[in-house]
Amino acid sequence: MNICTEYSRYFAIHRRNSTPHAERYVKGLRDVKGRKNISHLSKGIGSHDYEDMQHFVSDSPWDHVPLMRQLARDVEKRLVVRGACVLYINESAFPKKGKSPAGVERQICGWQSKENCQIGVFASLGQGRFTVPVDFRLFLPESWANNAQRCAKVKVPEQERVFRTKSELALEMVGAAISNKLGHEWIVGGEIFGSDHKFTDELEKLGQAYLMDVDSETQVWEQNPDASADHATAANHGKSGKGGKKQKQKRSSVAGLAKKYESDSRMMIVSGAGTKGAKRVRLWARRVWVWNGRAKDPVRERWLVVRNDAGKCKYSLSNARVGTSWEKLREIQEQHHLVQHAFENSKNKFGMTHYGGKSWRGWHHHMALYCLALLEALREHT
Repeated sequence: MNICTEYSRYFAIHRRNSTPHAERYVKGLRDVKGRKNISHLSKGIGSHDYEDMQHFVSDSPWDHVPLMRQLARDVEKRLVVRGACVLYINESAFPKKGKSPAGVERQICGWQSKENCQIGVFASLGQGRFTVPVDFRLFLPESWANNAQRCAKVKVPEQERVFRTKSELALEMVGAAISNKLGHEWIVGGEIFGSDHKFTDELEKLGQAYLMDVDSETQVWEQNPDASADHATAANHGKSGKGGKKQKQKRSSVAGLAKKYESDSRMMIVSGAGTKGAKRVRLWARRVWVWNGRAKDPVRERWLVVRNDAGKCKYSLSNARVGTSWEKLREIQEQHHLVQHAFENSKNKFGMTHYGGKSWRGWHHHMALYCLALLEALREHT
């Protein structure tokens, strides 16, 4: 049965069912080569209903939220039989021309360069080389949230016209995944989320095990700094010890610490991403403490996990319990590596960033249909 036929109840509006439009759109995302905006999709699949399809994606009032809730459960059923799943949290940029599309702003896009773009925040269920987004949020910059006229023009719902950080959007999706009883065992994600300690603290409060990437300059402590007022002073200015000598606390960047203990790393076999076979990388892990030096703030004990792949290092912090084996940490970091690669590969192959419309609703509808295309592909390969 066609995937859209299974989900047809979500496309029924006012006694009119738009499932045929959904079927053609998903088919276009999967089969049409090159750019996958609505015009090219219509031509690519030999369809003559461009205006109807444009209305279906950009303006039709079908609700993507219950559809995505069902899709998440269906993705989970497919993946859990293969092994432990991870929930992958990341952002993805959509370069745009002009200032009209919902959420467009000159902001960090890709490799730390500022461009005119939209930014989506995604939660994807992944296992090995398979991953499908199960939730998403369009980031609304503060300049948009404070401009009612601009929001109204692209039909941003009034309840969404509130500025929320990307971490806040990600936490919403984690909460939704928990409510939906998705069976992920770990949460993994990129530097923007791993370096936000408030975000990772909230994950821990929600009872979630995580392994998140951090920037190479992230500061950690080799020993428990004991977050007292005296030690906070020592962290920033040094502290007089015996004989009036300064006693400096041991704090360094994760990159510096990895270099210091490089001889302790172990060579391990990991799976190659994409079509690559197994390969050998160096892995190193140790307990560290994360603290900002302010006595009022908590000291957090974490695992620092470093993966060195031919000189290219990935640094991660995890709240895995004491005694967790290096092999387990390697397994979770490898899962992160594989699902990240799968996400990027699918994004390009199925046209995630190709939607050319301007409306808030259209962006979310395109994303939901994109996720249906991925679920259909997942079913064919599992």
